[in-house]
Parts: sequence; C-alpha cells; structure tokens
Amino acid sequence: MNATLSENDRLEITQKAKKAFERGRKLYAEKKYAEALEPYLYAFDNGHLVPGWEGVRLSYIPAEIAQLAEHHPPAREALQVRRNVREELIFEGTRDYAIFMEWVALNDYLKEPERSVKVTKKLSKKKMLDQDLKELVVSRNLELYLEDGESELITDCLNKRGKWLLRTLAQYESEQFAPYFKEDPEKTKVMQDFIKSNLVTSTIDLYRLLLITENEDKAKAVAERVLETLPDRDLFAGLISLERTQGKKSRAKKLLENAEKRLSAEDMSWLETELTDEPMSKTKQDNQKKEKEKKAKSKKGKSKSLLLSILILMSVSALGPQQAMGAKSGYAAGVDAYRAKNYQQALTLFYDALKANPRDEKSYYYAALCAHQLGQTQKAITLYKRVVLVAPGSDLGNKSSAILMKLDPSYAASVNAAAASASAPHSDAIIGSMSNSSHRASSSKGAAGNARRSGGSKSNESGRSTARDTMPQQARVYFKNSGGSTRMLVDGRINGRSMEMLFDTGAPLAGYFSLSHLKELGLPQPDRRKAEKIGGSSNSQKVDCWEYKVDMQVGSIVRRGIPILVLDNDRDTPLLGQEFWKGYTYTIDYGGKSIHFTKDQASSTYTNTASSSRYSVPFTFREQGNRIVVDLEVNGKKFPVMFDTGHTTDAALALNGREQAKLMGIPIPDDAAVTTTSGASGSGTSR
Repeated sequence: MNATLSENDRLEITQKAKKAFERGRKLYAEKKYAEALEPYLYAFDNGHLVPGWEGVRLSYIPAEIAQLAEHHPPAREALQVRRNVREELIFEGTRDYAIFMEWVALNDYLKEPERSVKVTKKLSKKKMLDQDLKELVVSRNLELYLEDGESELITDCLNKRGKWLLRTLAQYESEQFAPYFKEDPEKTKVMQDFIKSNLVTSTIDLYRLLLITENEDKAKAVAERVLETLPDRDLFAGLISLERTQGKKSRAKKLLENAEKRLSAEDMSWLETELTDEPMSKTKQDNQKKEKEKKAKSKKGKSKSLLLSILILMSVSALGPQQAMGAKSGYAAGVDAYRAKNYQQALTLFYDALKANPRDEKSYYYAALCAHQLGQTQKAITLYKRVVLVAPGSDLGNKSSAILMKLDPSYAASVNAAAASASAPHSDAIIGSMSNSSHRASSSKGAAGNARRSGGSKSNESGRSTARDTMPQQARVYFKNSGGSTRMLVDGRINGRSMEMLFDTGAPLAGYFSLSHLKELGLPQPDRRKAEKIGGSSNSQKVDCWEYKVDMQVGSIVRRGIPILVLDNDRDTPLLGQEFWKGYTYTIDYGGKSIHFTKDQASSTYTNTASSSRYSVPFTFREQGNRIVVDLEVNGKKFPVMFDTGHTTDAALALNGREQAKLMGIPIPDDAAVTTTSGASGSGTSR
C-alpha cells in the first residue's frame, strides 16, 4: 500500500486546489452558496501542498468559508468537522505543530476562541498539554485567560519572556564592550542596532503585559534594569504612554523626569512632541476623571480596559502591513511580519513555509529568530540546530552555530568534544554502519562497526529506487532521552508530518509504526484483509502487520517511498530502523546527545576501519534479521549477543528466558521485581 504522492500527483492536486479556490470565490460572488462549498473545502483540505499558500490556507480560505456559512449553514458544520478531527488528534497526544495551528485557526474562524482555552485547560489537568500548544493558545487568547482569572499560564509566559529579555540585555551589553564582529565596524553597528531594536520592542511589550496582570513591581524593576543600560527615547515614549493609559500620573511623571536626565536635548524635544501628540489623550484624561469619581472600578475591569485599549492600537497600526502580506508567499509574508516585529505571526508563517519546503534554511533561520525574540529559547535552539543540519557550512549555518554556542551548553560541549577528539586517547562516541555482509568488522565502544560496502551502484537498495532520496555526505541528528531512560528519541517527519521516533540499531526495516501512529499522521488505515503476521521479542504473540510506503525524513536525510511496517499493537513510540540509515556510518555522541551520520565511501572489499585512538570490538553482521552480534563475556564465558539501542529495558543485558540466564550463570530470585517491556507484538514482562 503506497501512501506516497508522486511529483505528478502533487502538481495535479496543486493545480486543482488553486482552481477550486478561484471557483469557490466565483460561485460565492454569483450567490451560488451551496455550490461554492465543495470547491472551497477542496482548496482547504489540499492547500498544504500548494507552494506559497502557507498563510492563505489558514487565513483567507477558512475566513471565506466562515463567511459562506452565514448564507449556507453546512459550511460551518464542515469547518467544525475539520476542527474536531484535529482536536481528537490533540487529545490522542499528537505533537505536530501544524495540527496545533490548524486547530487554533479553525476555532478562531468559527468564532469559538474560548474552545482553545477550555481544551488547553483539560489537557493541562490530564498532564497532556504540549508546551508549544500552550504557548500558541496563550499568545492568541491572552484576554480570555485574564477574564477567567487563569494566571498560571500567563505567569509562566511572562517569566519566560522576562528571562529572555535579561539574556538579550546581557548580549547587548557585551556587544558594546566586546563586539562580535571586531574587524567589521559596519557589521558591528548593524548587530548592535538589531539587538537594541529588539530590546526596546520586547521591553515595552513585557511592561504592558506586566501592567495588565497587575505585576506593577516587576514592571518597574524591568524598566529600571533596561533603562540603566539603554536610555532610549522610543523606550521612554512607550513606557510613559502605557502608564498614562492606565491613569498612573505619578509613575509617568517619574519616567519623564528620568528621561530629562538621560536623554539629549534633541531626543527630549522629540519625546515631548510624541507624548503631546499621543492619540486618544483626551479620552484617557476623561477616563481618569471617571475613575476618580467612581473609585469602584475592579482590578479585573482595569486589566480588561487596558488590554482592549492596547489591542485596538496594535490592530490599527498593524492593519496596513498585514494586508500587504496577504498576497505574498508564506516566507515573504513571514519576513514582512518579522520586520514589522509581529514575531508570533511571523513564526506561524515560517512554519507554514517549511511545510512546503522542509529543507529551506532561510525559513528555519527566521523561525529561530522569531522564537528567540518571543523568549521561546528551547524552541529557538531546536530551530537553530535545524539550520546547522540542513545547511552545514553555509553563512546561515555558521551564524546559527555561533548563536548555539552561546545559548546551548550541550551543543557547545559537543562541538568542543568533537574538536578535542582527534587528540584524545579514547572516545565516548559509538561508531557504526550497516553493511550487506556477514563478514566481521570492528567498532569502538562496543557498537556496530565501520564495515564498508563492496563496490557497486547505490542507486538501488533492497530493490527500491533511491533516485529521489536526499542523502547528504554528512548529517547530524540530535536526540533526547525520555525520563531516566538511555533510549534515543529523535525528531522526524513522515509525509511532511512531525513524528518522534526511537533510534533502534536492532530494527531491520526503516520504521515500525502502529495503527494509532497512522491516525496521528492523518494517513489512511491499511486493508485489514491483507494483513500478515509478525512476532516480537517481548512475548510469544503474533500481531497483524502491513507494509506501507512513506516519505521519511530525519535531519537532512530524506528517503522517499521507503517501506515501513505498520503493526496492530499499542506501541507508544515508532522505531527508526537500519534501512533508513543504510549507506551511512553513524557516530553516537552521548555527551552532546547527537548522532552524526557520514556517508560510506565505496570500496571493492569490506575493511575494518577502527581508529587507532579507539579500542575496537569485533562483531558479526547476520543478514537474517539484520542483526549486529558481538561477543560478550559473562562470568568468564563468551556468549553472542545482539547490539540493540531500541530495546525497552535500560539494563545492560536483556535475556530471553531463564534458560539463557542459567547458561550464563545468572541466578534469578523468585522475588525479583517485575517490569514491563514492549516489542513488535506488544507488551510483555521481565525480571
């Protein structure tokens, strides 16, 4: 069963989607509302395949379908169905940011933004709330959280922005005394101005949010800290304007007095003119009088009033650029939004652009800058790493690497470790590669070794054409460990959808997925009548399975139309197996939490390539099951064992039954703790 679209199919669907959108608009203009629905829905459902439609699909199309619903109610029902499907995936645990954006956008155009908030709260109570989803919903629905008295998420968001602001301020200070581009004054000034502009905008925005949430002491502390280093006229203007909006004359006066001491005569003249000509100043004064007369305005009411005033001003000022962005592609619109300092909107647009072109280093880089500006440091780190992976050695790749050296200690450690490894007597890395032979080879630290392929064409692996694959000479993939586990979880994409996978040296095929994973990815279910059977390592049961072809990407390596195995089991994490990285030598760096893939060089024979600076361990490669087998000495005797990073136990050695333990002289107490393991056929128990 092949779920992969050919290039011709993609082009055909792209053209159909464009024509469908035009037809829907034409029918709506002709007031043929019932007929307009079908082409509109086709455009929405397939718009993710259309280059340049990233922003269109989640703005114009759902907005026009919602408008159509005013004349033809089934249009609203159609949007609700699509919203509900995505909501179901979210409750099932999807981590796909594209699904999050689609769901939030559909709630907005259905005029049900409160649903996003309610679902987020439910997920939080169930401890299922994804951090990216939480931040997306909070940023889009801040006023709803304030009205509901929900402070936990707001506080979390504010704390993160505050930490990011202080780090950026420290960077700005360091740039003043030790410029990064010492030999290039012009570049230095550009960098300093860039950081300064971000600081001013971010400080005003954080100050506004702190006032809204009545964290006045924190707002004051933030302002004093930033103004100490950066007495900027735009910053003073923004802070004073916010205080006046809230009717705090004394605080506004103190800020103005501070400005008189710190600003030049020219800047002070500009500031006074700016504040005198401030829009709505009379309205604010009237509001202050009413507030004094009534003296009964609730804190909640004040917060909402301030928020609405700011939102109105922001909406008016942002209207022009947003309208101009509407006709542009996702990337171009994202750049415009970034330049307009609408970082959250820009981030969404760059994510959309990456759906159309998953290897665009510019979109990754700008997305990283947006996340950085929003104080989403961990997300920024991930995106900067993607730039390095997609475009190593490029200008943007080098810039991202330089930023990562400052932001991410683990990245810096891995880079420094790699630089030192050439002279080190031993290495903590594990090196291995897949070969097509059972010949013996060698490896460092007990891993699969550097066995090389014999000569011949690599255009075909296991009968599959590799002409459309993307196989760079090198690729670095970062992994994380779940809890205290030593298992390596990597981020990948299946048919363009995000999916976390377990790097498994003991899995022969490219991937092992469950039926629930297909549902999460939005892929069609296989025909149960065509199921085969497979067994596993965790129990004696056999389960239904199907071969399924997909486009799979991990890091910058892309395999198109590669077979995976879909199993009828309850496995929580899919496996990434040997067939995916076939043709590569891999190095596992546990210190830097990364796997470095290097393309094998063709040779006429199999060779042992263990470095003299590492001690080597011989292994046997068994073609049946693609098993990497090493000799392990237990209690003075040698036994053949399989090297498997995907086994669900964290024990150094996993045995299949008491008989194996007895042969190795390992006693198993009757009261030994029972643990659960999982494999292809489902779950089992072990001691």
